[in-house]
Amino acid sequence: MKQSKATIWNAPLGVAAALLIFAALCAVYFVYLKWKVPETKGKTLEVLELLLTK
Repeated sequence: MKQSKATIWNAPLGVAAALLIFAALCAVYFVYLKWKVPETKGKTLEVLELLLTK
């Protein structure tokens, strides 16, 4: 079975680069969520419904 030369294992930076990119994207997404998603702890369902339907 012939292997493709375009796999991530043979790339110049390899798996470490892919994991670094993934970690960076996760960090950006975490910051975005903390900024955009409102805190819901201690609020009733009625208050949450009003808050989230605006």
